[in-house]
Amino acid sequence: FKEEEETPAVPRRPSRRRQGRHNVIVKGLDNLLVKFSRCCTPVPGDEIIGFVTMGKGVSVHRRGCANFMAQSREQPDRVIVCTWDVPGTEPIYTVDIEVEAFDRPGLLSDIMNVVNDSKVPAKSCSARTRGDRALVKLSLEIAHKQQLEALMKQVMRLKNIILVERATHSSGREPQ
Repeated sequence: FKEEEETPAVPRRPSRRRQGRHNVIVKGLDNLLVKFSRCCTPVPGDEIIGFVTMGKGVSVHRRGCANFMAQSREQPDRVIVCTWDVPGTEPIYTVDIEVEAFDRPGLLSDIMNVVNDSKVPAKSCSARTRGDRALVKLSLEIAHKQQLEALMKQVMRLKNIILVERATHSSGREPQ
């Protein structure tokens, strides 16, 4: 039996990106924990709504989110109005998008060039093919909806692109 050595805690380097405020106003409530749902990843500019969670504050969803709709049908008393409060400096939000295209040489490179030219940081990227189709999934750091929409329009203009959309984590999309 070997006794484990205790490792001193190493402080994490502070992120260069601001992670602070959520910039959401919850109607009638102050100092409430606010978190963004992973199922629909709302960003400033999206219409939003809140759902009061047990012991975890308010979960903010995009209006029309399938998960929110199901929860609100079962427990309508837990729905709460939320709006964006966007002062000068905006925090960064992680948003996932999916790009479906006819596969071709240089497709992934062209998509990533659009992302880089848009000055949008990519946290992750995955791609797979099935037959002549490709599915590219990107996790991006977005400041607001207009930035996301502009990037998605630029990707859609590339050769052989079929579809560019925000990913929902409930859909396990595969290339057709």
